[in-house]
Amino acid sequence: MLAAAAKDARVRATNMLEGTGGAKLGKLRFADMGVINVNPANSTETSWEGRSDTSSLDKDILTVVHVTFDLD
Repeated sequence: MLAAAAKDARVRATNMLEGTGGAKLGKLRFADMGVINVNPANSTETSWEGRSDTSSLDKDILTVVHVTFDLD
């Protein structure tokens, strides 16, 4: 799950840079993760402490990954 979020962060950063015309994404400098919210499917509820739903089998997981990249 966290690897997928980090990969998505790289894709999003690359897409933002493509519109600037020049800079290229460099190596990863820093990464950290926020709280994890495990919710029933189709729920977007969040909590500063995180959530851990036990009411259903189908889940959605929401988390925030902060990343910093070098620019080349």
